[in-house]
Amino acid sequence: MTRHRRRYELSLDVKAEDAPTSEPTTGETVEDEYFSLQRKKEIDQLQLIDFLVNDPTQVDRETILIVSQFSQYASITALSKALGMHHEYVKRKLRRLSRRYDSNRFGDYSEYLAV
Repeated sequence: MTRHRRRYELSLDVKAEDAPTSEPTTGETVEDEYFSLQRKKEIDQLQLIDFLVNDPTQVDRETILIVSQFSQYASITALSKALGMHHEYVKRKLRRLSRRYDSNRFGDYSEYLAV
C-alpha cells in the first residue's frame, strides 16, 4: 500500500509584512480541498461499482441487489439478514464479483477503500 505524504517547511525568520494571514490566498481552504478529494473518491467508487455490475450476462440480479444495499449496513451479516439471505451466500456473491476487478485498468483496490 502506497501512502503519499506532503512535507512542509517552516521558516522563523519571516518579517511581519510577509507573515501569512488567517485568510487563504487562494479561494480554496484546506477543508474545501479535503471534501473535494473525498467527493472525487466517492465518484470513482461509484464508477467502479457501475463497471462491475453493468454486464447482465456476468452479474445476476441478486448480486446487483447486494451491491446496491451494501453501503446501508454495517456488516455483511446485517445486510444478509435484511435481504433474507445466508451470510455465506452474500460473501460468495461479493467474492465472485471481486474477480471482475481489473487492477491494470483501475489501479490498486486499496485506493477505493479509503473514504
